[in-house]
Amino acid sequence: MTHPTRIAYVGAERPRGHIDVYTDAELAVRDVLDGGDRIDVDLTTGQTTV
Repeated sequence: MTHPTRIAYVGAERPRGHIDVYTDAELAVRDVLDGGDRIDVDLTTGQTTV
């Protein structure tokens, strides 16, 4: 359903999460944010890699 792109910081892993879509106060769709693109940022050097 989605193609997430996220920024990750070297040495600071964190959980991914999900997107919930509600219709008339009821959960219609839950999309877990796995896969997609990841941009790694090294805060000590400023270097980024995809």
